Amino acid sequence: MDARVVGIIQAGGHRGDMQLTPRLIYLAVQTFGPVGIVRLLPRLRARRRVQPQTPPGAYHIAEVDVDPALRNKGIGAALLEHAESEALATGYQLMSLTTTTVNPARRLYERHGFRVIATRTDPAYKRYTGIEGRHLMVKDLARSHACTGGSPRC
Repeated sequence: MDARVVGIIQAGGHRGDMQLTPRLIYLAVQTFGPVGIVRLLPRLRARRRVQPQTPPGAYHIAEVDVDPALRNKGIGAALLEHAESEALATGYQLMSLTTTTVNPARRLYERHGFRVIATRTDPAYKRYTGIEGRHLMVKDLARSHACTGGSPRC
């Protein structure tokens, strides 16, 4: 690979839901305009209805993205393994992530020990996105490392 970005992961300790602050409202109005905000609100409400609550104390993966031209080459797996190493190094016992009900990456997550513990659907979300809803997936780090002596694919 050359020096280009081929994938990213956004992960870290759970900090709870994003809080609506005056600064966030200002940025949203500047970005979308007042009319855009009004149009966006129903979509945001629908998204919130399908977004499962992140487990307290979990090392949460908020985003995993791999260049579409480079998928199925181990990049996503390497990103997950890196996040797991970070979680373990900082004392977390549980990892979590959310994904859409139709995301093909769910198979990758399952191969790495994540399991679905909740699914939320909403007709309005489906109307806006064409997707039924979202899954909450978790991985028990203590269990997975105990069963094979540290293999992240337990």
